[in-house]
Amino acid sequence: DSASTNSIVSENSILTVNPAPTATSLTPSNTILDLGQYETYNVIISGGSSPFTVNLIYVNGPDTVNGIVAGNVIETLTSQSDGTVTFPSFNSFSTNGIYTFNVVATDSASTPVTFNSISSTITVDPALSVSISPTSNTLDANQQLPLQTTVSGGTPSFSLTYSLSNYLCGSISASSNTLSGDGSNTIIFMPNSAITSTCTANIMVSVTDSASTNSIVSENSILTVNPAPTATSLTPSNTILDLGQYETYNVIISGGSSPFTVNLIYVNGPDTVNGIVAGNVIETLTSQSDGTVT
Repeated sequence: DSASTNSIVSENSILTVNPAPTATSLTPSNTILDLGQYETYNVIISGGSSPFTVNLIYVNGPDTVNGIVAGNVIETLTSQSDGTVTFPSFNSFSTNGIYTFNVVATDSASTPVTFNSISSTITVDPALSVSISPTSNTLDANQQLPLQTTVSGGTPSFSLTYSLSNYLCGSISASSNTLSGDGSNTIIFMPNSAITSTCTANIMVSVTDSASTNSIVSENSILTVNPAPTATSLTPSNTILDLGQYETYNVIISGGSSPFTVNLIYVNGPDTVNGIVAGNVIETLTSQSDGTVT
């Protein structure tokens, strides 16, 4: 001051200066995912004054996320130090499309600093689904069956893998295939013609898509294969008879898939039988199982 003998006093202010805060490397666990899959975001906080309030912002997209409309906070976390901050996983995407997220954070400097990351965009595709047709079928050993797989949704391209549970029943024309987009693929089931009793086989198709974390779905077709049907021992009650006498025929049906429609055909003769001319059906019966038909 200005006293004849100057008085001099002093005081200190202690300042702590941290590097300017930044939020970098906002990284999704999946850049491409299917509806129903989970997404997790990480962001790296560096510099600044801890603790940090870190907000994950849903910036833009075709519909709500976790019930939140675009332009609002999805999740808020408090981080006690800089470093990697991981937000909880979420999967409540309402619609497929392109979604953009950002992080806005505030540090704890005496005058808090708010800072944000570079935004991150992800693509959400429709949920992957697969069907196989038919889902069940009964056929005979002398038949073949085409099975059509239809893939929809998901992230192309698609890898299809087929498996057969019982190779004693038959075989399939292909064990794998690919589709470049939604569509269909057909394989053929070929029964074992040598089987002597009914067998059952399950054909499963498994489809894997190309999302960042692959979606895998599967579907089954259950097949019942019967031995090839035969009609043997067509036997008359009389091999020689007189006009006015009665004739009865028996036939043995074996193999095949019941019920059976069995026709007795009048093939050839000098005149009509029961008023039926040669080359036509005399009688039609339905048999609920194989065995003797009279």
